[in-house]
Amino acid sequence: MILALELACGLLGLLVGADLAIRGASAIGYRFGLTPLVVGLTIVAWGTSLPELVVSTRASLAGYDEIALGNVVGSNISNLLLILGVSALVRAIAVDARVLTIEAPILVATTLAIAALLWVDALGRLVGALLVATLLAHTTWTIRSTRRVEGGGAGAARSDSDGHDAGVGAESTDTDPAAQTPWRDVLRTALGLAMLTGGGSLFVEGASGAAEALGIPPAIVGLTLVAVGTSLPELAASTIAALRGQGDLAIGNVLGSNVFNLVGVLGVAATADPLERSGLAGRDLVALVVSTLALTVLLYTRGRLERWEGAVLLVGYGVYLATLRI
Repeated sequence: MILALELACGLLGLLVGADLAIRGASAIGYRFGLTPLVVGLTIVAWGTSLPELVVSTRASLAGYDEIALGNVVGSNISNLLLILGVSALVRAIAVDARVLTIEAPILVATTLAIAALLWVDALGRLVGALLVATLLAHTTWTIRSTRRVEGGGAGAARSDSDGHDAGVGAESTDTDPAAQTPWRDVLRTALGLAMLTGGGSLFVEGASGAAEALGIPPAIVGLTLVAVGTSLPELAASTIAALRGQGDLAIGNVLGSNVFNLVGVLGVAATADPLERSGLAGRDLVALVVSTLALTVLLYTRGRLERWEGAVLLVGYGVYLATLRI
């Protein structure tokens, strides 16, 4: 009962905290003149991955490397197969040209590199720090390579902001964000981060306790319960974006979140405490690479993700879950 309460309260703290942090940080981003595209690729993608960051870092510091690694690998697999599968089933998704030319290749390269590092058990503090530096460099490049269109760009940014925020459960407003006090956004962001920290601690304690009580390997808990739980913000964001006909946002959110998970989350977790792959099977790394390559092929074949392809992705996720029982 206590473990279930810890899991429930921890998950609630993660979801509400992520929502508050995303809304506050997005508003701050628009104040500094960031375009909707940059906000989506950075703040929204980062924001929906905050639960993974907090949970994996907490787990790493507590010595639960299996949960820390399983959370990232499992979250990325569920993002690619479960979340995009559901999103495509809701509505066929047209793929933006930037996804095909930039984001998908970056994700494939990142996935292969991280899988290789995990395979040889090379996620120490130095590698972790280099991963974080790589993420910061990539983010800086993304921001500098995109400029807000003058005149109509600001209005478009606010309109798209509503779309992004709605995708993660935020309320839309009729008030110009620039006319509101910035302290409200700062406080909202701070409160969200505080809830994320507390929720992450409870969730890790509950998950590790449940694994011990049920006799389930911590890695399996990380790949399933923890991974799906921390991926709920991405599920909400991508599904609602698909419902609104904003398929590029649905795909962009998932691809951006996956890159952040691999480079940012694992980088921070490894910098906090070196990660060892013990408990994480090679099967899971193969599943991560195969699901990434399979989705990329589907995106390139027709330039869109059809509903039947979404069903195929969901079946693939079911098959992966079945292999965890073997």
